[in-house]
Amino acid sequence: MIKTSLDKPYNENLEKDITKLTPQQFKKLRKQSLDELINFQPPKPTRQTRAKTSSKIAKNISGWRRGFF
Repeated sequence: MIKTSLDKPYNENLEKDITKLTPQQFKKLRKQSLDELINFQPPKPTRQTRAKTSSKIAKNISGWRRGFF
């Protein structure tokens, strides 16, 4: 498994470094990569993603004319 990041450019030397690792170092690196993958938190959206309700649909919703929405 090759660790890549969107923030950093791809490093071609990373593949060569993996072949020089001892089995214990490789297992540690593999476990760390899997933990990062499992615990991945996507970045929060910066813009509003809530759907906008059109006036035609909103008028059918109860409370629209009384100003609750």
